[in-house]
Amino acid sequence: GPNGTIAAVDALATCLFDFSLLLYGTGRGEEAEQKLQQAIDYFKELAESHQAEHRFRFALANARMTQGQMIGRRGDAEKASGVLQQAIREFEELGEADPDHPDYVEGRADGRLALAEMLRTLGRDKDEVDAYDQAITDYKSLIRAIPDAPRFRARRAITRTDKGQLLHELDLNPRAAS
Repeated sequence: GPNGTIAAVDALATCLFDFSLLLYGTGRGEEAEQKLQQAIDYFKELAESHQAEHRFRFALANARMTQGQMIGRRGDAEKASGVLQQAIREFEELGEADPDHPDYVEGRADGRLALAEMLRTLGRDKDEVDAYDQAITDYKSLIRAIPDAPRFRARRAITRTDKGQLLHELDLNPRAAS
């Protein structure tokens, strides 16, 4: 029946996503990005045709964030930041439906931290500081909600350190904040 088709497309998209990570890990970045784009296309199709199923929208946002990171590591910070901003928007939309869902808050926070790195490359200091501040706010709410998950404290510390580093550099070498 149609549910079997949904499960098959979901399984295929998930396999393509996992395969892209394996390819990326073995240095086959171009192939990895192609497989990841295929996974995103399938997740997008599932998310659009089954809007009540938040797991498809979550998988799409997650895959898109991974895509932004891959593009960024390849050196296209401008394109990467656009993809990451789209992923963050998708996590925000999921959060509107379920504001306290930790996976959505974590996805948004991780997306903002990755975005800050791209904005640094682009020299967009003010936007980078904003991304750090928003990520810190997200990590704080995660720490309050799930105090026994050390990864949130670790990521908040990384975010604060990166922000501090940026502010220190700007203090030493002020450039026009964009």
